[in-house]
Amino acid sequence: MAHNRRDFNEIPDRNEQRQVPGDGGAEPGGPSAGTDQPKAEELLARAASGGVAGDEKERRKELGGPEPVVQSRRRLGRQRGDPEDDRGRDEKRAARDEEEIHPEGRRAHPESLPRRRAERDRARLEDAVRCPRMGVSPAAAAFLRRLAAAPAVELHLHLEGAASAAALVRLSSRSSPPIFPDFAAVRARRARLGSPEAFFAFYRDVCRLIRSAEDYALVARSLTARLARERIRHAEVYVSPAVAEKLGLDWLEVRAALERVFSAHETNGRGRIVVLLDVVRHWGPASADRVLDLHERNPWPRVRGFGLGGEEAAFPARDFAGAFRRARALGLMPVAHAGEWAGPGSVAETLEHLAPVRIAHGIRAAEDAALLRRLARRGVVCDVCPTSNLATGAVPAGATHPVRALLAAGVGVTLSTDDPGLFGTTLRREFRRVAAWGATGAELAACERTARQAAARTLSYSAR
Repeated sequence: MAHNRRDFNEIPDRNEQRQVPGDGGAEPGGPSAGTDQPKAEELLARAASGGVAGDEKERRKELGGPEPVVQSRRRLGRQRGDPEDDRGRDEKRAARDEEEIHPEGRRAHPESLPRRRAERDRARLEDAVRCPRMGVSPAAAAFLRRLAAAPAVELHLHLEGAASAAALVRLSSRSSPPIFPDFAAVRARRARLGSPEAFFAFYRDVCRLIRSAEDYALVARSLTARLARERIRHAEVYVSPAVAEKLGLDWLEVRAALERVFSAHETNGRGRIVVLLDVVRHWGPASADRVLDLHERNPWPRVRGFGLGGEEAAFPARDFAGAFRRARALGLMPVAHAGEWAGPGSVAETLEHLAPVRIAHGIRAAEDAALLRRLARRGVVCDVCPTSNLATGAVPAGATHPVRALLAAGVGVTLSTDDPGLFGTTLRREFRRVAAWGATGAELAACERTARQAAARTLSYSAR
């Protein structure tokens, strides 16, 4: 869905945040099972060396958010160690989160925070958008059972959008009245999603809560707690220096706070976190150059890529071609958002002028068979986020999600959560959602395999 620039700047997208008062062609040689699979397996083996036995114990020390249960029509068998399949555990998780908000009995704000049982009859996002659903095949169910206990890879995450319900309540407690006084308020905002307007309003309110580098650290801790809990051993996170500066914060202070959290996560053997510098498209090419200036003057070793997010209609991709050439010269892997709300032309232009290794979303490419063949031939991977596409209205109510069309055309697809704190989803829930739409076990396995190969490529990337 397109927005004019004035309206879009008033409603920040997943990259843009409200300012605090006072203040050509893709690279050849895409991932292939024959060449990159050993690297990918080695990557995951190293990242998972710390094990996962202490996930639940460690979770009590960090922030994590409750996640609503989304059930397919065919109930999958419960898996030991997969808390997402048990509605009762969701309630216990919410209770633990409230204890974290109130250590030693201290309340975050004067209002009471009753521990409510999950409303079993509340409207679910998947039902609200009426996206077609099918039964889960036996092969897909078998894959999901294997996935439940396996180390995982996630490649499309936005830092601010990953703030857990617990983090939102804690940050909100400083305001009067608080935007999110309790977990019920967060759940209510999630339940109202389904359109761009609802998503932008939710994201804007989250951004209003971030006031310092330590607030960023709190959000990062909620993200790393989730990664540990879900056994995600390689995560690539979009972080925007331009957003931090828009909020009136010093980028180097924010970066240092994030590095402390990410380093602690890795030191504890819970996996690797890679940062992709994110550019806000509707702030223009000058903003992209500013992000690269900051990185070139003070490189952050954790950064491996350079991305372009924001409103696709604001500036054409060709306006950022110079910034992407500069990023490659700095050794940063090019990635770009395209084909989310804008049509297949946005994907084609991005391929021509920015030469991305991966495209975030890319689902509108399904409307152009020739473009699908081009993506497949060049090995450009699309990082698809099914729940996000429903929650933001990128896939209209009643429409069939394009993910299986991309897979059928031979396009490399990975599955991710995009903004898991806002959508109340998990990586394995994304796989279950696609399975409920009729994906085969082979298609789901291909998504997992592509993610591992893409992770290995990020770590080994060098501009040619």
